[in-house]
Amino acid sequence: MDRIPRVHDLLLLRSQSIMPSGPELPGWPTSALGEDSWVVVRRGASPEGTIAVGVRSTLRHERWGGYVDPADAVTRKDPKELRSRLGLVSRRFLPAFQALAFLEDRLHGIDFEWGPGGSVGFELASGKHAVNEQSDLDLVLFAPERFDRTEARRLWKLVSASPGKVDALVETQYSGFSLEEYAAGHSEKLLLRTQHGRLFGQNPWTVPTGKGA
Repeated sequence: MDRIPRVHDLLLLRSQSIMPSGPELPGWPTSALGEDSWVVVRRGASPEGTIAVGVRSTLRHERWGGYVDPADAVTRKDPKELRSRLGLVSRRFLPAFQALAFLEDRLHGIDFEWGPGGSVGFELASGKHAVNEQSDLDLVLFAPERFDRTEARRLWKLVSASPGKVDALVETQYSGFSLEEYAAGHSEKLLLRTQHGRLFGQNPWTVPTGKGA
């Protein structure tokens, strides 16, 4: 791999060798991985020399976290590589894919690296059906540099015009936060998703400090 994987990247593993993050391993992750073992890099601290990943099944409530050896990852796909043209034509009628196609046109040329995460990103990377009629589009925008709420409102206006429901998450070096919440500006504090859990903080572009959520 050309760089260290980051949150929302999809990894294809050589094996199904995943170290559990807890004392018990549920029965479904092995069958969910199948022959092509795709996992998503998740947020969270991991033991030295490992990557924190999540395994998903076709059922929304089945999500499981563990750790993998970076050497076991043979392919990495990040959100910016995943576009609607990679999906099956027969799946493009689904609202989440229609939303992605719409945003590919509307967000062309913006100064952010972006792409789909969640079920849409997983399906486009793995080829496994993960999206249904009720699925939202999880949109990930990577923002290493701070941008103000005026810019956030401009971006959210573009995103919210989508024909399908979109959950837009901004990722900085330190945490993730909702674009909609930042654009609304109801409070100086934001709900930040960090390696150590969720907390309320004022500046997502600095090391998180604040109270847990």
